[in-house]
Amino acid sequence: MNTSLFAELRNIFAQYNVDARIQQHLLSQLQQQQNTLETLQQTIDQLPQLVCRYDRHGNIEYSNAAFQNFFGLSATITHEQQINDFIPIGMPEQRSTRLDRLFQMPTTIVSDVQLEDIHGRIITYQWTETSLLNANGEIVAIQGYGTEVGMRDLIPKILQGTIENYRRIVQHLHGVFVLVFDLDLRFLLSDGTYLNGPGRVDLRTLEGKSIFDVWSDTHLDIMHAAYTDILDGHAQDFEYRDNGNTFNVVGVPIQDLDGNVAYGVVLMIDISPQKRLQHQSKQQLSLIADHIDDILFVYNPLLNQVEYLSDAYHRSFDLTHNPTSTNPLWLIREVHPADRPKVYAFWREGRIFQDLAFLEVRLKPKIHTTEEHWILIRTFPVRGDENQVIRVVGIVKDITAQRQEDAQFISAELEQERIRILTEFIDKAAHEFRTPLSIINTNAYLMTNTSEPERQQRYRQIIERQVQSISHLVERLVLMAKLDGLQALKRHTVILQGVVRELLAKVQHRITDQNVQLNLLLPEERIQLEADAHYLGVAITELVDNALKVLPVGGTLTVQLAMSDDWYVIMILDTGGGIEMEHIGHIFKRFYRADMAHTTKGFGLGLPIARRIIELHGGHITVESGKEGSRFTIFLPIQEIPDP
Repeated sequence: MNTSLFAELRNIFAQYNVDARIQQHLLSQLQQQQNTLETLQQTIDQLPQLVCRYDRHGNIEYSNAAFQNFFGLSATITHEQQINDFIPIGMPEQRSTRLDRLFQMPTTIVSDVQLEDIHGRIITYQWTETSLLNANGEIVAIQGYGTEVGMRDLIPKILQGTIENYRRIVQHLHGVFVLVFDLDLRFLLSDGTYLNGPGRVDLRTLEGKSIFDVWSDTHLDIMHAAYTDILDGHAQDFEYRDNGNTFNVVGVPIQDLDGNVAYGVVLMIDISPQKRLQHQSKQQLSLIADHIDDILFVYNPLLNQVEYLSDAYHRSFDLTHNPTSTNPLWLIREVHPADRPKVYAFWREGRIFQDLAFLEVRLKPKIHTTEEHWILIRTFPVRGDENQVIRVVGIVKDITAQRQEDAQFISAELEQERIRILTEFIDKAAHEFRTPLSIINTNAYLMTNTSEPERQQRYRQIIERQVQSISHLVERLVLMAKLDGLQALKRHTVILQGVVRELLAKVQHRITDQNVQLNLLLPEERIQLEADAHYLGVAITELVDNALKVLPVGGTLTVQLAMSDDWYVIMILDTGGGIEMEHIGHIFKRFYRADMAHTTKGFGLGLPIARRIIELHGGHITVESGKEGSRFTIFLPIQEIPDP
């Protein structure tokens, strides 16, 4: 028995709480069918003919015991086993053409071929090749069988022996009925019994009768067409209902050694218990699904149809149209137009076949309201043999209330964070204002309590410097606030070398006063980029100003431009005392100063301002520091400048 199928069925039973007795009954029926197939396989293995099946490339997919014994093969099929290696029909260059012809249309080819067995004996065989078709009429394989030329006179006995083999098989089958019929549509073998309404039909009474004597007009057309197709060489596989019983009918043509159809064999497998179980399971599923608010659907990807859609579709979301149960995109009309491409992509790109796939989309607005409604679509694939997805179970859940709660929570969190940042900002700003105001207050008092002109002048100068300091702080705060609210820059083409030279010219007096050695390393090739020249200059100036504050007299400042991968690079290096490791992670925070004693001029806003400006340009700043000094590096993305 296919263990993977068994495991999949048990998972489905457990998911839908199927009664244990029903489980056991269904699994028992499946086991009986498996036993039937194994018994038929054993019968083929007992045939004296050489029998095998192979694909369009000649790879052998199956061979019976006679074939294996003749050529000395093991029962294990390998990809190296090619039919042309064992059955050399025609010239080598013609063999692929023969296989192609057998796959182009249903064909039978009969050839005499000399075969060498495992003992080295050369024996003449008649080799018959026939196209095998599935239920859809598609050629899926080639069946080959060979018989010694001297055995042709035994054909009637072989056919009769095969029928007797079938008879012995059906004596042990339950729920499987075998019918063998000839070219005149008369039954050579019929065995088995099944319930038909109040009575029991004994199929053994059909032997010798024609199908026209057995079926009524209601079913005669169906059976006549199926049996005729079998005798025309086409296999059949369909479901047939007869007074409350459901059968899976499988029919195959049986050929003689000349490649002609000699008779047909039909297996009628009673699947009524499985159908009743499926119906009960579907009723149980519907009963459960119809009492929950979420929409449940089952999609068949093989038929591209929705097989089940729960009543919650009409009840839960006040949807506006009545879907057809087979439409795989039944929800698309209810989705907001802006989100419909997401649903199409989710479905058509195969994401529904992924394990635990999900998608959140908005529904289109309801009449007389602008309130948004959201749904969550989750899908779970059900896999069959060879890991193929045979069904997709989907759940559609209304998550509007959940999203509203999440939005309210996020809004509250953002408000708390805003209040925290504002409080911290006011506290730190007040601290920066407090010192110069205290100095102004003290010197104003001293100035009013002295009549000496020299002292009054000195106190006035101190007050003016503190006023300038406050004014500079206010400007910095205004700039920081403006950058926080800025969403886009006014960009135009700038030459980076020109921006750097212009800002260095503005601080040249400080470089000269501190006796700083300036190393300016600029490439000869002009570096052009789309940027806000004013703000970019402010950012670079802040980093240069930060370096000059820590440089000792006679120190070295290096400014260098370069290109690295996808970035323009601006490096500012100083030979100051460096930044201690504990401060590196905090220096871009507002009002943070590594010099906690505030002996160094500044408010702790220069580096945050520089970083914000560079981020608005799509770049970033890094810092490296040691005892020899610090290096701040600006990275700006390289952009193609359109031709004027």
